[in-house]
Amino acid sequence: MSEFDSGMSSTTEEELDFSGDGITKGEYELTITDAEAEEKDNGDSVKVTFETPGVAFPIPVNYWTEHQNPKAASAGRGQLKRIFTAALGQPKGALSALKGKKVLATVSEDAQGFARVSGFKPVPKPVEAVNLG
Repeated sequence: MSEFDSGMSSTTEEELDFSGDGITKGEYELTITDAEAEEKDNGDSVKVTFETPGVAFPIPVNYWTEHQNPKAASAGRGQLKRIFTAALGQPKGALSALKGKKVLATVSEDAQGFARVSGFKPVPKPVEAVNLG
């Protein structure tokens, strides 16, 4: 039974409105919920999964670390450098150290409707109140 058969009443005559769906482009505070190395047919990658209250679903992104196309590996390694620097304060560390860390990044939707994450920055630390009295 499909979603439409299980209680959603829809006919071809009804107007469907999807204007509020998708991702609104903007800067989001993202939590890294997973980071794992993966071996694929054409190279090795790191899959980083981000979550934020502003997006209704987890955002998994693959970054190539080795690839048959050296430009793809260079781009992936550059993005991972930015993620590590934003999350850990340095461009190196264990993948497990990323889990639970927060970063600021621009999230947008590409032409196919997939989430794109870029422009990684550290989350500003809260300013502590100073008692001058």
